Amino acid sequence: MITNPEIKMKDHSRTALGFQLSLLNTDYHTSDAGGCYQLFLKVRERLDLEVGALGNISFPPGVYIYTGSQQKNLMKRLMRHVALQKKRFWHIDYLTSDPAVTFLGIIIYFSEQQECGINQSYRVHSGARVHFPGFGSTDCKKGCGSHLLFLKSESSLNLRKWGNLYPESRSNWLSIFV
Repeated sequence: MITNPEIKMKDHSRTALGFQLSLLNTDYHTSDAGGCYQLFLKVRERLDLEVGALGNISFPPGVYIYTGSQQKNLMKRLMRHVALQKKRFWHIDYLTSDPAVTFLGIIIYFSEQQECGINQSYRVHSGARVHFPGFGSTDCKKGCGSHLLFLKSESSLNLRKWGNLYPESRSNWLSIFV
């Protein structure tokens, strides 16, 4: 059994994603390379969480898509997001550290720094909506409203179509879904 001390997980989706991330190109994993990413999360039952300065948030059941970026060490950031136990620093940490939240997958946009463009494009083309203004977007200057989007059901995810919706990074992205 392969274990990674950075990841303390209890559910299979986190374990599978952590393992797949660890297998990615070693050169990329150990480099200072950055990029953007989207976390696809599922909340099965209403979830009430205290989210830092945003206060108490009630997450209804559904699918949440978080778009983020990291200037360097992108793989380390993604491994951190998948880990269940971590210090809560960003808004998304409060959601990803709750064991009731299931990871559906991750899309990685290597060397891409258009976090807002990806977020806005996904919102327009998927029908996702902003459910919690300001979540994950305190430094956003492009008017996204939030970098956490909400879809009422998993059936609304059309991931095959998504690669064609954000053509700017078509040749430089990878999706990992469980």
